[in-house]
Amino acid sequence: MKTFNLRKQIKKAFYEDVRGYWNKQTRAWMNAYKEKRENGMGPHDAWTSCLEEYQKGELEKIQP
Repeated sequence: MKTFNLRKQIKKAFYEDVRGYWNKQTRAWMNAYKEKRENGMGPHDAWTSCLEEYQKGELEKIQP
């Protein structure tokens, strides 16, 4: 007989939410960095620009 394990479900939901958020942010960061590098920015300038966008909350708007 199977029983419902609330602790397991809570852990699963938390993990999926955090992992989903992390993946979305990482994908947005890498896409923004790649776009800036392709437009001729240097590596340091592109990384700094992405960091500024992330801190302002603008990075989430860049989706693949």
